[in-house]
Amino acid sequence: MPIDGANSAISSLRNTEFLQDLTGIKAKSSGSTNIPGMGSVSVTAQTVPERQGGQATPVQAARSPATQLASTLGQSIMQALKAAWNYFMAPAPPLASAAHQEYARASVQKQAEAPFKEYVDGQKPTGAHEVFWKDLNRANYTVRSADGTGIQINVSSDPGTMSAQKMQSIDQVRLLCAGNEALVRAVTHMAHQGTLEAVQGALMPIAGRGLHMPDGSHGVPMMSEGTMQKSSYVLSAGPNKGEISIRAEYSLKGSSIAMTDGPTGMLKLDPAHSGYTGSIAIAVSLDSSGAAQVRVTDPLRVECSVRAGQP
Repeated sequence: MPIDGANSAISSLRNTEFLQDLTGIKAKSSGSTNIPGMGSVSVTAQTVPERQGGQATPVQAARSPATQLASTLGQSIMQALKAAWNYFMAPAPPLASAAHQEYARASVQKQAEAPFKEYVDGQKPTGAHEVFWKDLNRANYTVRSADGTGIQINVSSDPGTMSAQKMQSIDQVRLLCAGNEALVRAVTHMAHQGTLEAVQGALMPIAGRGLHMPDGSHGVPMMSEGTMQKSSYVLSAGPNKGEISIRAEYSLKGSSIAMTDGPTGMLKLDPAHSGYTGSIAIAVSLDSSGAAQVRVTDPLRVECSVRAGQP
């Protein structure tokens, strides 16, 4: 969701409070812990690579050597100026601040350490976490195979077919996990709203967190009448062999109110120009003992646009 130019009272993508630095956040890690039913889980955060500025391509015309040299020098200078402009003036990667990142990392850690609770469909074990089962028809799921082909999971609200469709969806995750049931449990343990709380909770106006609001306070757009929200998860092969990547994203558009740390705790917004999108990516794998390992591969990212509403 783009920043709304001069009419927006916040520029979260460029504010130094919202960005640790141009290269991203420093790497963080935490120890392992034993999880009932899953074994040891380790959560780490990965350093974000530095972004690169844009680069213009010079075009030369056939001219005399002196004229061509002057033109080439002029174009080289313009190219350098354009590259500098793109680097310093283009929107920086929308990384959230260090305080937000720490909350998000801790939230992922908390979910990873929670006991695994399998959903049992009647008398039939599903091999999947109970919240994953429930979220299959409440959120958008996409499973990408090794060749990049994406399968959108669509679960009907019809009670007569819902259960069978959810089992078929879990089978898609099994294919992605090459039939490894322990990995299926580990993936479904993380691919639901428990992990998405790392995005939602990190933006709440607590302990200096929150997005910059038009009145100078910190807060986050909230659900209101007419607001549209969307939760989505993309499951795919991870960056390393044996890993499964989970990208969780939450978006909220058309918000007319924000919860803030201001005097009243609430702020009216223009719903036509207010909302945000946040995402985080993790990788799930098993170590040599079969214990689940979880690491953050892309930290919390936020794009936000807010405009004050009528008082």
